[in-house]
Amino acid sequence: MLPKDFKAADHNESSKYYFVDLDKHGLPRKELLNKFFSEFMNTFITNADEVEEIIKLKGITDRHLFEYTTFDTGYLVKEDAIYTVKYEYVHGTRKETLTYFNVYVGKNSYADLALNTIAEAIVMRRFPTLFAAPFVTIERRFKESIHDMPKSINAKISDIDHMVLFDNDLRIKDILDIYRDFSCMDEMAYKPLVDVYASGDMYLTLDNKKASYSINFTFNDLFNGAWGSIEEHYVFSICYYDEDGNLIPKKWFNGKQKDAPYFNYPLVEEFKKTFFKANVN
Repeated sequence: MLPKDFKAADHNESSKYYFVDLDKHGLPRKELLNKFFSEFMNTFITNADEVEEIIKLKGITDRHLFEYTTFDTGYLVKEDAIYTVKYEYVHGTRKETLTYFNVYVGKNSYADLALNTIAEAIVMRRFPTLFAAPFVTIERRFKESIHDMPKSINAKISDIDHMVLFDNDLRIKDILDIYRDFSCMDEMAYKPLVDVYASGDMYLTLDNKKASYSINFTFNDLFNGAWGSIEEHYVFSICYYDEDGNLIPKKWFNGKQKDAPYFNYPLVEEFKKTFFKANVN
C-alpha cells in the first residue's frame, strides 16, 4: 500500500494512484497473475489464461486484485511518482522535508474477496452438478430493500441508497434489469448451498429446518474424490440441537467430521453419491 497522506509529484496525477488499471500502465496481466496468484491457481488446478477469462466474464476490475505500493515488486509504474511531507522545527524554524517514492503494482491486500468469486466460477465449471438441485435453494433474487430504488430512470446513480447497493450486491446488469421491468425486484432465483473460498475450503450448507449445519471439504477433496479425507476432517465447536431444533446449551462437538451430529443428514449422503461414486458402499 502507499503511504498515508501522500501527494502525487505531478499534480495532474493526483487521483491516479488509488485504483489500479493495468492497461493504462501497459503491464502484463497474465504475468502479474502468475507472479502474485500462483498459489491460488495451484490450489484450483488452473492457469492464468482461465483466470483472466473468468475475470472478464465476471467483470472483475484490476483494482480488486492489484494495488499500488512503494515496495519493489518488479513492476514499476513510475519513479519518484509520489511524496510525503514531514514538518519539524529546527532552532525555532519550521522545516519541510519531502520524501519521494517509486510506485509499483502488487497484490491487493483484500484480493481474496475477488478470488472467492473466481474460485466459485472454477468450481462451477468443473462440477456444474454442485450448482443444481438438490444442492441449491430457491430464494428472492434481491432483498426487500430493493424496493427503495429510485423509480425514475432520470435519477442519478448517486441517488441510490448506499445500503440498497450494499445489501443487494448490485451489478450494472441488475440495475438494467430492474429499470426494464420493475417486477424483477420480486423474482425468485436459485442460490447454491455451497460456499467456495480462495483458500480452497468449501462448505455445503445442509438445508435443515431444525439446525444450521454445513459439511466442510476442500477443492482437493472434491477434485480427487477423497471421501475419506472429508470424513477425517477435524471440526470443532459444532452445536448440538434437540429434536425440536432448540440449541442444547454448553454442548459442543469436537472431532472427526464423520462423527459430527450432521454427518448422517440426507444431503450429505446425496453429496457422497453424486461426487464420490467409487466410495459408495
